[in-house]
Amino acid sequence: MCEAVTARKILEVVKTLPEDRAKEVLDFAEALSKGESLLDLVDTLPELTSFKGDSVEIQRRLRDEWR
Repeated sequence: MCEAVTARKILEVVKTLPEDRAKEVLDFAEALSKGESLLDLVDTLPELTSFKGDSVEIQRRLRDEWR
C-alpha cells in the first residue's frame, strides 16, 4: 500500500490538474492497482485526450510540458 506521504503528494499534484488530466491519472492508478504495467497500457494511449490530434503537435506539447 502507498505511504501516506506519497498519497498526499499525489493528491496535491492532482488537485492542480484540469479535470481531464486528473481523470487520466485516476485511470492510470486504477490500471496499476489491477496489476497492469505501463507496457500493458501502451495500447490505450490513443484513447487518452492528451494523445488526440496531430502527432507532431502532440510531440511539441509534450516536449514543452517538460521544459
